[in-house]
Amino acid sequence: MLQRLFSSTTSLFTARRFGAILLSSAIFAGSAMAQALVVVEVRGASTDGRVELRARGGDENSPTYSCQTQNGECEIDAVPGGRYVVTFTPAGGEALPPHNAMIPPEGRVELRLSGTASD
Repeated sequence: MLQRLFSSTTSLFTARRFGAILLSSAIFAGSAMAQALVVVEVRGASTDGRVELRARGGDENSPTYSCQTQNGECEIDAVPGGRYVVTFTPAGGEALPPHNAMIPPEGRVELRLSGTASD
């Protein structure tokens, strides 16, 4: 009788532990997948070049996300939500002044930039 009770309690504990691990894995996987697709559109004198997003307040080791525009458009997939500094460097030119952008944690984001330096 004691062995059956112990076996039953162990099975219940194992089932609960397995359920908790499974739930934790599902939550982690969901949060890891919650990233945005950033669709970039550059208008102005220079539309082809490199767009780079770097976490605001991050150091040189912070991850960067970038794309190369063609005809003023490109996409950056799997960008985590947060605050970023956005820099556009026209092909064959110098980087234009950076801008701040807030990227939501998921979904599709349209980021419009000027390919002309503002005075």
